[in-house]
Amino acid sequence: MKILWLGNVILPEASEYLKIKKTVVGGWIEGQSEGLKQLNEDIELAYCFLYDNLSQDYQIIYGCKNIYYAIKRHKGPVSYAIKHYVNIFNKILNEYNPNIIHIWGSEYIHSYAMYLAAEQNHLADSVVLSIQGLVSECTKYYDIGIPIWVKYRKRMRDLIRDSSIIGGMREFNKNSIYEKKLLMSINNVIGRTEWDYACCNQYNPKVNYYKCYEILRNTFYDATLWNYDICEKHTIFISQALYPIKGFHYFVQALKIIKDTYPDVHVYVSGKNIINDKTIKDRLIMTSYGKYIKRELKKYNLLEYVSFIGQINAEEMVNQYRRANVFVVSSLIENSPNSLGEAMLIGTPCVSSYVGGIPSMADENEVRFYPATDSVLLAKVICEFFDNKDMCKKFSINGHKRGIKNHSAEQSTKMLMYTYDNILSRKGSNNKDYD
Repeated sequence: MKILWLGNVILPEASEYLKIKKTVVGGWIEGQSEGLKQLNEDIELAYCFLYDNLSQDYQIIYGCKNIYYAIKRHKGPVSYAIKHYVNIFNKILNEYNPNIIHIWGSEYIHSYAMYLAAEQNHLADSVVLSIQGLVSECTKYYDIGIPIWVKYRKRMRDLIRDSSIIGGMREFNKNSIYEKKLLMSINNVIGRTEWDYACCNQYNPKVNYYKCYEILRNTFYDATLWNYDICEKHTIFISQALYPIKGFHYFVQALKIIKDTYPDVHVYVSGKNIINDKTIKDRLIMTSYGKYIKRELKKYNLLEYVSFIGQINAEEMVNQYRRANVFVVSSLIENSPNSLGEAMLIGTPCVSSYVGGIPSMADENEVRFYPATDSVLLAKVICEFFDNKDMCKKFSINGHKRGIKNHSAEQSTKMLMYTYDNILSRKGSNNKDYD
């Protein structure tokens, strides 16, 4: 079986051939590819991704693990971008001649372009789309809780790249146009939650929906589990705060309350430091949202309580999960965040907003839920974990068990293989089991 994947990250092996720094994301895709080949040695896999530094339309990389197609990224108008990608994908499809075309993520313009190319080559029935985020739905929540003056404020970087909050919403809306077209056209979809099934069904009631959890990065399966006795008490770990949709502004309001009871509380946030303004360059490239968050932290004397620790690799993420007293997902909307799955697998006690597909990942005895915009209840829930050793241990054990069930590498691989076989045979029924 020849399988062609289209993703939005550069896998480690391809990074080595291109002599670029390996990304800290996307390890789960590589794990999935390895799992497939272990299950079926007859599988041949090619992986397409966008790359900036190309003089030609695409470059073929023959790796030891997979074949890679580096696609020249288009930076012009959207209408030309569609034509650009369709033209390239037509060439690749004719050259590689895949049995299955698997698109990872609906939220990118090139995802729709791949479907169009497959359709032109009479391969539309062989295409399957994995739902990751759904920008057409997420855009509805993008600016919740943000003051009007912050939404429309532009900083120096916006003169070059419109990274204001309103600019971010415009980008989401632009991508959602093509995402909706893709969802309305495609025959096969892979999802993981009741929410993404409902969203897909809204656009295409006749779509073949297959449930398949993603494999997480290999590091998390063999890691030492979280232990109450060695974790750093009264610490909180958050995996990202880059965009308003991650709800960090609501978390700041909760932190203000937590500090009054636990003055030794400390928060570690991975990813880009959005409040960094140490140099002139830092101040020039700071986003409007970052400026707002820094203002709020200063307002409530919280700056010393929050550390942005930058982009970290899988091993460092494991250490942060094990170090934290509590892991928090404060997002205003999510489908099935891998960070929550990772934290559960490690056994870190988890607190999460009750939004989107997250309730399909756990129940109230495995993850402590709260309404996304209720900062007061968020603070209360976190303090309950700080107060109660037995509660921490209970949610650690229960969350870990559910994490193993959700993200079993063996089971996920079998489900993905079943999906491919089902598409090729055109037999069987949809797999809509949310248990």
